[in-house]
Amino acid sequence: MDPAVRTAPPKPPALDPWDAFNAMECPILIIRGAQSDVLSAETARKMLEANPRARLVEVPGVGHAPLLIEPEARKALESFLAEHR
Repeated sequence: MDPAVRTAPPKPPALDPWDAFNAMECPILIIRGAQSDVLSAETARKMLEANPRARLVEVPGVGHAPLLIEPEARKALESFLAEHR
């Protein structure tokens, strides 16, 4: 058996998610549940500052995953999609 089979492959370099986010060149719509405990308001603001193509909409009274049927989410989606056809 090849001894290389028993050695662990080298770890890939750590990726910074901000690098990937900042590299996005397409329009970005961030729909955040205002009560999310996963995507904080502070992080959402940092996303807006980091990428000028990003737009943020907060859905009041919703946790992390808006269903996208809330009036605020629907209006934002319709506007975003109409703008970027």
